[in-house]
Amino acid sequence: MGSEAVRACVAINPLDTLLQQSVVEQIDIPPREARFAEAPPQFAHGKLGAWLKRSLGGTDLLYLHQALALASVEQDLNVVVSTATASGKSLVFMAAAIRKILSGNSRVLVFYVQKALGSDQLGRWRRELINAGLSPDLVAEINGDIAVTDREHVLDKSRIILATPDVIHAWMMPARSAPSVARFLAKLDLLILDEAHVLEAVFGSHASLFIRRLRLARQLAVTSSARRTSGCFQLIATTATLSDPTGHLKALTGCEFVCVDENDNGAPSYGLTVLHLEGPEVGAPAERHCADLVEQVTDGLQDDAALIAFADSRQGVERIIRRVGKKSVLPYRSGYTPTDRRAIEKLLREKRLRGVVATSALELGIDLPQFSVGLTVGVPPNRKSLRQRIGRIGRARRGVFAVIAPAAAFTKLGSSLRDYITGPVEGSPLYLENSFIHFQHARCMLEEGTAEAAKQDDQELRWPPAFVDRIALAQPGAAIPKMLEETALFGRTRPHLAYSLRSMPGEQFFLRHAVTGETIGTIDHEKALREAYPGASYYHYTKEYRVENWRSFGHCNEIELRPQRSIEPTQPLLKTQVSVACDLEGIIDGRYLESDRGSLAEVHLHLTESVEGYRYGSTVLPYSELSQRDRRLRRKSRRFPTTGVLIRINEPWFAGDGDHQVASRRLIADSLLAMLGSSSTVSVRDLRAAHIGVALQNRESTRRANDAVVICDNVVGGLRLTEPLITSLPLIFDRLRVGAEQVGGDALLPLDMVHRLMRWHAELRLASPTIAGTAVQTGEIEIFSPGSIVSVRVRGSFEERKILAPAMIATGAGEQLMYQYESDAGVLAFVAHDQVEPCGEDWSRSTWDPVTGSIQELT
Repeated sequence: MGSEAVRACVAINPLDTLLQQSVVEQIDIPPREARFAEAPPQFAHGKLGAWLKRSLGGTDLLYLHQALALASVEQDLNVVVSTATASGKSLVFMAAAIRKILSGNSRVLVFYVQKALGSDQLGRWRRELINAGLSPDLVAEINGDIAVTDREHVLDKSRIILATPDVIHAWMMPARSAPSVARFLAKLDLLILDEAHVLEAVFGSHASLFIRRLRLARQLAVTSSARRTSGCFQLIATTATLSDPTGHLKALTGCEFVCVDENDNGAPSYGLTVLHLEGPEVGAPAERHCADLVEQVTDGLQDDAALIAFADSRQGVERIIRRVGKKSVLPYRSGYTPTDRRAIEKLLREKRLRGVVATSALELGIDLPQFSVGLTVGVPPNRKSLRQRIGRIGRARRGVFAVIAPAAAFTKLGSSLRDYITGPVEGSPLYLENSFIHFQHARCMLEEGTAEAAKQDDQELRWPPAFVDRIALAQPGAAIPKMLEETALFGRTRPHLAYSLRSMPGEQFFLRHAVTGETIGTIDHEKALREAYPGASYYHYTKEYRVENWRSFGHCNEIELRPQRSIEPTQPLLKTQVSVACDLEGIIDGRYLESDRGSLAEVHLHLTESVEGYRYGSTVLPYSELSQRDRRLRRKSRRFPTTGVLIRINEPWFAGDGDHQVASRRLIADSLLAMLGSSSTVSVRDLRAAHIGVALQNRESTRRANDAVVICDNVVGGLRLTEPLITSLPLIFDRLRVGAEQVGGDALLPLDMVHRLMRWHAELRLASPTIAGTAVQTGEIEIFSPGSIVSVRVRGSFEERKILAPAMIATGAGEQLMYQYESDAGVLAFVAHDQVEPCGEDWSRSTWDPVTGSIQELT
């Protein structure tokens, strides 16, 4: 494929290169003619009409869907524009915003779901304001890069604010009584939700309550300012991939919407060829294959055309770029500094790049018409994602897009490439009755001083079921249910920062250049364990580094990166460990079923992710050995509480530590995860599974379980998203059975295994959980054995430590069992027994006689 003959062919047409691959499926989407209509009266005359005509290049005609949407805007209705990517949806809300600005003293708030989107669109907003004869300073951004001390000035100076929902939740809402914020809220007459399909699952569920809180804050600001206007602002939303736009937007905001959908789409289309190319979808083979295609295709592109390739791994993107080795092809992903990100965007807008390799960070509406060829490594996580990626292609000419994946990649999902492109998209789940989410927003409302007003405005704001009643749980002194204790502890101060809209935030790390000391990027804790672990090869914006050290200074965490040359990739040795609470308090709503074959339960649990070392080529380098030479090369972990479902089967094919049993548990865990994530009620991104490293514990005892699978929420605190595995497991098994009968070897589970699971489930009955305790002699205490790796609560969060020795320490209330351990800094410290929990497999229990010092390990 890298031959001169192939390269010569590429120079004629990039499609030819892709067609020389192994094509599994090809779909040709024909071009579509434009359909036009006149602008509604308010938008056709005066300053607004003159602006619109200039924006349209001198014509008086709009695309049909634009005209229909603006007709509803003219009537002050809430509108959702649900048409394909690149159909001109932005013009609708820009026209609505300029209408508000020209006709009074209104304020407009535009929510972009990614900071990069707002930054990309700021220039366009300013150009349109100039076209309308207005000052470009009337529009501004508020995001994390804008200093808090400058934000109130921005609110007073500007009338159109571009922001992410996150910064308005974390900064503006707790400051709603500040004079500049109160003035802005009182004049807020239009809220724009761009890319509304992203507001789903955990993010959308939080956003649904946040938007209602914003509506309430606006009502209260209007009342206090004595303005003679309605207490509600108008809403305009845009999306390309919602299956039920009006239903979703009503659930999201509590408001009724008029929908202009794809049936009324008047924008022209240049046509597109979509290919399924057989090829590897993960690991180094997939990255090499993608890099080869990127290199070949970009060699043959026309001067004004470009390629975009997608990969789901941030470091995978960097490795592909490293293999391509062209300065005209750059990476794009989260974690770059704003300066670097904007530099790439500028090069793209100026058409000075031949290509870009990106994560989903470029999946949304950054408007770059030069992309004529697109690639994606593997089948994206859902149909919506694939359509968003395809939507980046063919905005100025006919395009081609290829999915690189094994031949059975679609069929094993019971689908095809054509179905992914032309069939209905997945539903957009919202968890609107979730008590964890309710509690977090109730805490925020207490801080905002709006909790009492929420009870009075229940009818107009349409709070989700039970939310108003649950506000009482957030009141000071309220009896908090056990399942909410961790959530309450986490957000006891500054709840707006503790409870983010996208989930509970983990620790954030600054990436520091070890030589210059400058900040070159950021990374969150979860990604750091997979990408920036101690000793790792780390690729960042085309440069190569070695991860030298993790450091913490108070609330500041940083990872030091030292430049290297020609380093080979490393792979982390990752471990997931689960501690399941198997007593009456740990079982949720009494959902525990048992039989002689095993058990099924919905439970509270703690999940620990750790990196144990790394692999360099064929060499395995565990931290247990590396740390002896360099203390900086130590195991790192993160731990959080959540909820999930525990499945235990005590049959030889499932229970045990043999390769066959472990493989069976892994297959079942992955299959149940896929089935649960394929429903319209749960997003697979919010789930995870474990088939090894499971520990069962109650008040008396803790022991390992090699007969267990856990499916749980990948959300701090848990949202009980796995509840269908309790309520609907027979239906899930039946779907697995049908799949096994229809596609045989390509099925998620073989038919005989499905039948075994169905027999196991049929015998389960309601029961009470029991874990046999251990007999302890008089005068002895059950302890964690010296040498155990456990989770220790340090400054409110759990960190992994090694127990050195037990001790009875005198306190004000008498003697207390404590443990001596060694901190990261090499300093000896003590922790109370009730602040220690097991994590994974590197621990054991012993009995200890405090008088004689005798320690005897329990079996």
